[in-house]
Amino acid sequence: MAVKNQKGVVSGPDRQGRWYWRPLKSAEASQPVDPDHTDPGWVSGQTAEMRVRRTFKGLEILGPVDEPPRPAPDDPVLLNGEPLDLSWSHDLEPGTVVTAEVPFSARDPGDPGVRRNDDRL
Repeated sequence: MAVKNQKGVVSGPDRQGRWYWRPLKSAEASQPVDPDHTDPGWVSGQTAEMRVRRTFKGLEILGPVDEPPRPAPDDPVLLNGEPLDLSWSHDLEPGTVVTAEVPFSARDPGDPGVRRNDDRL
């Protein structure tokens, strides 16, 4: 699913110190924010822009817009067949080849028996 930046409102902290975020122009419920993605300067009711991804279960908060994106642990980037763990302060050297496997299907994930119009394989 596509990642996008979306403005929302933060609320919290609750009694356990957790913060929550909900989209501004949406009726979606508040989502808990991972403690690693909270800002100590937040005040309840403040607007905060987050990187989000829509999944089949709803919105998934990936982190603040100003924070560099991190690869998901279950979706590693492979370098020479081995998972590549990059620190955000280092870049790849010129000439380094990175191979990415991108799974795709011409079938609709909601109904495997229905083919889409762009399925011309």
